[in-house]
Amino acid sequence: SLVEDVTRRDFTVNALAMSRDGEVIDHVGGLSDLRRRLVRCVGAPHRRFCEDALRMMRAIRFECQVEGTLDEATRKAIRDCSALIVNVSQERIRDELCKILLSNRPGKGTFSLETEGLLAYILPELHACVGFNQRSEHHDKSVFDHILDTVDGTPARLNIRLAALLHDIGKPGTFSVDAKGEERKGHFYGHHVEGEKLTREVLSRLRFDTHTVATVAVLVREHM
Repeated sequence: SLVEDVTRRDFTVNALAMSRDGEVIDHVGGLSDLRRRLVRCVGAPHRRFCEDALRMMRAIRFECQVEGTLDEATRKAIRDCSALIVNVSQERIRDELCKILLSNRPGKGTFSLETEGLLAYILPELHACVGFNQRSEHHDKSVFDHILDTVDGTPARLNIRLAALLHDIGKPGTFSVDAKGEERKGHFYGHHVEGEKLTREVLSRLRFDTHTVATVAVLVREHM
């Protein structure tokens, strides 16, 4: 039945139906949530995510697309169930990541992947940048926060946003500081080369096509 169908769906905003005469049928409070721009699971969030762990990324994607917020119970369930994302194929993770990056709030989506505990499993190379102090007069933000700003400052073209997301992932592995002087400054010599290497590994792992891997890797290498 229709009720059985919609109560098996993932989020209330994605569980609306329409009759032949154009009447919206809402059995789960989806219209109210849509007006409030609230992303909320249908039924028990933990059950929904155990059924399909990719729904955790979909929740963040919907949050970006409707420019709204996550329901607190849904948010808590993502944090509790985040480790389940390792059971999802790399291709499906890739597709949801692309949709987040091509939304109007790619930086917010990436930040949510981190705060809800998913980034460490999806992109550990990017997770390593979280809170990383650059100790540089040219940067007043951590590597991760700088990356978020960069992603938000790019046009909605996938290769460019992928390059923005990955352009500084080589920094943690190339960090060094001056040995002289009271003000020890941080340096990242060769981070663009290391970043290219990591970018190829990340995009290959996520099953991107060879053209995308090559194009984004060049953008990362040449971003300086």
